[in-house]
Amino acid sequence: MSSSSISAANILRLATSVKEHLSYVHIPTASDIGLVLVNGWCSTLSGSRKNNFFAQCARRRKLTLTAYDHYAHGLSSGSMDKFTIGAAKQDLLRVLDEVVAPNQRQILIGSSMGYWLSLLAQRERPERIAGIVGIGGAPNFTALLLDELAPGQIDHLTHLARTEQRASYQRPSQYDPAGYEVGWSLLQEGQQHYITKGWKVSCPVRLFHGMRDRDMPWTEAIKYIDYMDSRDVTITLIKDGNHRLSREQDLKQVAKELDLLSGCEMMGAEREA
Repeated sequence: MSSSSISAANILRLATSVKEHLSYVHIPTASDIGLVLVNGWCSTLSGSRKNNFFAQCARRRKLTLTAYDHYAHGLSSGSMDKFTIGAAKQDLLRVLDEVVAPNQRQILIGSSMGYWLSLLAQRERPERIAGIVGIGGAPNFTALLLDELAPGQIDHLTHLARTEQRASYQRPSQYDPAGYEVGWSLLQEGQQHYITKGWKVSCPVRLFHGMRDRDMPWTEAIKYIDYMDSRDVTITLIKDGNHRLSREQDLKQVAKELDLLSGCEMMGAEREA
């Protein structure tokens, strides 16, 4: 693997069933802390400037790095119309249980949907998670997608699902000319995993959010911060930042927080200079 990027040549497979697998990268170290990159919806582990940046962060700080593709994303198997939040949460738990060392605590770096999944996972594996760093966090984003649909579209998707046809639609995206496939099961099942008031959080949470985020308005991000039952939760608003926050100056801000959470604060600033 390159010293500063995630390479497809180093991708491994984790079987999740007889027919399905997750593709992942795992670079172990002897450190007490590791980083797990939890991608957003329709994002993949390789070819991402953000993931490459954090791979470099991990290498320079001698922290274990783990990154993976969600079900039906990147090199992982699966069909996008069957992708759900619940299954994605289980896959993250599987990575924590079967890939990373059992005696090593992890900082989850959750981008967009990955932040939502991280908040779900910490409730089930509190002893494994040292902190959550969110980037353009998008909890409950499926509710926003559901609100976009007209009654006729909902009826059509419901009919497709009942007749066991491919129940999905293509949603336009500023990130992909072809748009994104949205499964009806994603929108329906996602309701079972909404972040709600009084959400228990057992680790530090640090969210970075752009005030020019068109996908998840910063006002929504603050609302979900307020839902969390913890005092160790902060949000940093970046006035000119968009949803992805993948600019160098954005990522360097995140890296400083990683230094604090991982105990590398004495060396991080110098290494990112």
